[in-house]
Amino acid sequence: KSLDNRSSTPATFITIAKHLAANGVWHEIGEIYNHARRAGCVSEELGFIAMQAVNESELADGKIVVCRKIAEDVANTIGIDKDEWITSRYWEIKRYVGYHYARLLMNWNDP
Repeated sequence: KSLDNRSSTPATFITIAKHLAANGVWHEIGEIYNHARRAGCVSEELGFIAMQAVNESELADGKIVVCRKIAEDVANTIGIDKDEWITSRYWEIKRYVGYHYARLLMNWNDP
């Protein structure tokens, strides 16, 4: 909350998010991610951690919608299409969110 956007870098937010994730403070990672978005400091690694936080959260509905928005933010940051980013990063996404959500992000609707 007291981070100055002018002195923030993607590494700043990744470090904070990793610390929160290591301590299971999933609900605060969303705030860190949103702060990074406002500061223009979204990165792939932060996106993966944010997706993991969504997966670990108590959110009953909308997890996939939120993860797709994170994927879109990250893809826009590196200049590729969201679906292309999801496809090319499937294994990393799966490691952070598990098979179920990785499959849904890939739009694999098979049971």
